[in-house]
Order: sequence, then C-alpha cells, then structure tokens
Amino acid sequence: MRRIAVLVLLYLTCAVCNVYALGFSTEEAISYYNEGVKAQKSGDFNGAFNAYQKTLLLAPDNLEYHKSIRNNLGIMYHHRGDLAGAEQAFKEALLIDPEYQAAKFNLGLIYDARRGKAASLPYWAQLLDLESLKPREFILEPARKKE
Repeated sequence: MRRIAVLVLLYLTCAVCNVYALGFSTEEAISYYNEGVKAQKSGDFNGAFNAYQKTLLLAPDNLEYHKSIRNNLGIMYHHRGDLAGAEQAFKEALLIDPEYQAAKFNLGLIYDARRGKAASLPYWAQLLDLESLKPREFILEPARKKE
C-alpha cells in the first residue's frame, strides 16, 4: 500500500512539474517571439533569427509560431535581397497552413518580382477569392426570374 502511495505521489509530482514546465516554456516562447519581432522591426535580423530559433525550440509543436516565423523569415530574406530564400520560407509557411493569407500575399509579391505577373496570378486569385466574385451568377439571375 505504501508503495502505491509513493508511486501516486511521484506521478502527481511529475504531472505538476510538466504542467509548470509547459506553462513556463510557453511564456518564454512568447517572450522570445516578441523579442524577435522587435529585433526584426529594428533591422537586427541576426537578433530576430536567434530569438525565433529559441521560440521554435521552446514551442516545437506550436504551428502558429512555425507559420508566423517562416513568414517573418521570408520577409527578412526579401530585405536582404535573397528572393529565393524568401520564396522558400513563404512556401514553408503555406505547407503548415495553406490558408495563411500573409504568406500567400508575400509569395505573390515574390513571384511577381522573380517570375513575372503571370506566375503571381494564382496567389492573387486565392487572396481575392475570385471564384466567389465571378459575375456570371449575377448575370444569370435576372434571366432565371423571367422564366
């Protein structure tokens, strides 16, 4: 009986430690992410990169951080003139979340700069949701009412 009580106590202690560690690493991850954003805005791309790496180490399963950081890395690559690196980073963000509007927009800009307007059109079309804006429904509607 005493052995069971010790095991239960050990289990509960570990559970509390894990919850605390997860909370602590989440707070720390937020802090490093914010530090990275500040560094990026001030032009300190090395500082931003280091802070983002720490964020990913502390929150490896948080896909929101991953997609946002990939997008931010793409912006930094673009500022450095590395359009190929920027394109890759934006594509990685879209692999995590195919509906991530910021990465679609940025990838459209990169495609426009690297490959021309025709190559960027699919990304602009996704952003504008052109399918829902097609006029044919509006044109056919009055004709259907007359029938």
